[in-house]
Amino acid sequence: MPREASITQNDITRAAIRLLRKGQHPSAQKVRTELGDRGSLSTIHEGLKAWRESLNDSDLDVLPAEMPKELGAPIEDFFNACMAIAESQLAEHRRKANAEIEKAAAEARQAVSRMEDLQGYAKELETKLDGRIEQIDQLKAQNDEIRQQRLEASNLAQQNADRIDSLMSARDNDRKVHEREVDELKRGFERDKEALLQRIKITEDNAAADARKSEKQLDYWILEVDNERTRAKAQAEKDEHAIKRLENELFIARKKEDAMSMKISKTETALMAAQDSVESLERQVTELVENIDAVTQKKERIVQQLQDAESRIQEQQATIQDLTRKIAVQEAGKADGSTS
Repeated sequence: MPREASITQNDITRAAIRLLRKGQHPSAQKVRTELGDRGSLSTIHEGLKAWRESLNDSDLDVLPAEMPKELGAPIEDFFNACMAIAESQLAEHRRKANAEIEKAAAEARQAVSRMEDLQGYAKELETKLDGRIEQIDQLKAQNDEIRQQRLEASNLAQQNADRIDSLMSARDNDRKVHEREVDELKRGFERDKEALLQRIKITEDNAAADARKSEKQLDYWILEVDNERTRAKAQAEKDEHAIKRLENELFIARKKEDAMSMKISKTETALMAAQDSVESLERQVTELVENIDAVTQKKERIVQQLQDAESRIQEQQATIQDLTRKIAVQEAGKADGSTS
């Protein structure tokens, strides 16, 4: 609240009227003496100037400067009572106006505090939103990495499958080659056997030697056939081991691919949940902005109420000053009537 001055315009006016009733000219020094040496001369001079201007602007009849002594005390009491009532009403209006101002100021401070809290909460939500967006970016990066791993695993599985097909095709080709060689050996054996039989029939003399030679040749070819069969069997077993190993690798690669598919599914679910959370945060930010707008509008209404209260106080002060001026004019007129 503003600090009140040591003397008021009403004090200066009343002191000037008392001097006039005594038949004295109300100068600044005399008014200061009448007020008990209170107030500065410049303030009293300005107050007297305002009082005289108010008398010049008034259209009331001026009372004589002198009046009967019997009327002095009642008129002074009436004037003091009027001034007391006016000052009481003015104090009451000031008290109510100050109370309204304090209430409006408290509401404004609360609104400002609430707005600051909302702004802090908005900043916190923005920070959380940035963190969630960063998490989403990380999840997207992980998802891309998992997809790349899945693609590599698929390529590896395809390469293993192609390798298995190539090995199986090579094994089939080797088997066919071995079978053809065995068939050729068998056909050659049959041809040699028939030739030997014919030679035995034709040349009985050399039959024993040719028979031994043929038997040796037959043993040799049989041994070669057995060796070739053994090698073919060993190669077939080796190929089967390689095929089993590749089948195991293919099975493991498929297991890894299934695991990666499950991980990708979980990642996509987490990504969808994060997106839902981001949408929820965006809705909260929108509501927060609406609340801030409502608080701003309420603040503007409070400021308008403060301005209206100040306007009412100024109107009341103008009314009181007008009443004081009229009373001073009446007192001056009465004082002039008494003097005359």
